[in-house]
Amino acid sequence: KKGLTENHRGPGCNGTGEVVLRAKVTSNGPEVFLVMYEAWFPKRQYNVQNVVADTPADMGLMKTGAPGAAIHSQFADVVLIGKGESVA
Repeated sequence: KKGLTENHRGPGCNGTGEVVLRAKVTSNGPEVFLVMYEAWFPKRQYNVQNVVADTPADMGLMKTGAPGAAIHSQFADVVLIGKGESVA
């Protein structure tokens, strides 16, 4: 729907921030589903933390006894910016 094909590059973004991703198109998930592997590379374009809101979640409370951010189920959009370009 967005014109994405294999290796297209574009940001995954939401109200918190964005992260530049390279598309890997598969047929084993919903058409409008974005999966981003967890990565914590400080000061890099590819850092999952860039799109994680600091909203307290019940999972943080359950695991640590205090409210904490939940990495799963973050809402984001993907915008096409280039084809086959390398992701830094």
